[in-house]
Amino acid sequence: MRKFRHKVPKFPDLMGNLPMFLILIILYEKGEGGLKLTAQKSGGSQVLTLLSSRMQMEYNTMPIPVEKHSHDFLELVFVVRGPLVHHHPYGVDQVETGDVFLINLEEIHWYEFSPNVAFYNFMIKPAMFYEIMQVLNNTGGFDTQAMLDSFVLHQTGIPVLHLEAHDFEFMRTMSKELLNECSHENVGASVIEQALLSSIMVLLFRQWERTFGEVRSAYSPRGKMVMQAVNYIQQNYSGHISIDELSARFYVSPDYFRKAFKQIIGISPLKYINSLRIHYATALMYNPSLSIADIAQQTGFNDLNNFTRIFTSIHGMAPSVYRKRHAQAQKQDERQGAP
Repeated sequence: MRKFRHKVPKFPDLMGNLPMFLILIILYEKGEGGLKLTAQKSGGSQVLTLLSSRMQMEYNTMPIPVEKHSHDFLELVFVVRGPLVHHHPYGVDQVETGDVFLINLEEIHWYEFSPNVAFYNFMIKPAMFYEIMQVLNNTGGFDTQAMLDSFVLHQTGIPVLHLEAHDFEFMRTMSKELLNECSHENVGASVIEQALLSSIMVLLFRQWERTFGEVRSAYSPRGKMVMQAVNYIQQNYSGHISIDELSARFYVSPDYFRKAFKQIIGISPLKYINSLRIHYATALMYNPSLSIADIAQQTGFNDLNNFTRIFTSIHGMAPSVYRKRHAQAQKQDERQGAP
């Protein structure tokens, strides 16, 4: 990986005269499947919001430059054909074929135009990402906090992992399969998506251990507290959870807990709880025997209006509309597959 130390040139505003919705269609719906994103301007850059409770993907060949932006999800980037010049808060990198890096929530970054580049974008909601991290920490034998400090939270800049030979081919195969699942939304897609992304994360954990293991950071008391809180939330999301209760479990003030949680996870504890609940509520939408009120109750929402509001903010449509559309899509798939 080559480091650039020169002054960052002003990014060419090649799309300044295009309306925002057209920029998004060009950048984020040109790839396979069509992505569900919204955007708004903030301080001269775009803030992208993923309208999904789990993840989306795209295969990007950069038909036009990707302008300065940030997002409310984690973005994992796998370069299958480089080089790609990446501008980020810590400097400028030239990433090559086989490189993998991750952009955290709210980190402003952009890429210089390169007509020959190709890369996969994994856009992952925090609830899904940290669910996988927790499983790998509990059962995979990995020091997830050490990788979290370096690869995700960027305490010392943005580290780049490099994959070669078998690892590169494995990553490319898994990426293609995951893109296919994200694009078609077949029944059971969420299960396969989680399995594929978990396999990819295991590969990256192993590579990180080989590359950065000797300089891993200590598992801090604050990190332990937050990861234990995440584990508690995942096990008790369907019941009543308050920030006062969570902070009391770890003998810290609510303000300290909120600050530590957001610094480690990237979003507030309340937003994480709501995202996790919507993640499980979305899976229950495919069960026709459950009413929407039942689903809200089973996933920790005592107020149906509040459930509808949060569900709509994540998916871009009300729960009833989401259920109707996916039921229609399922019937169409069944008709097409019928002999």
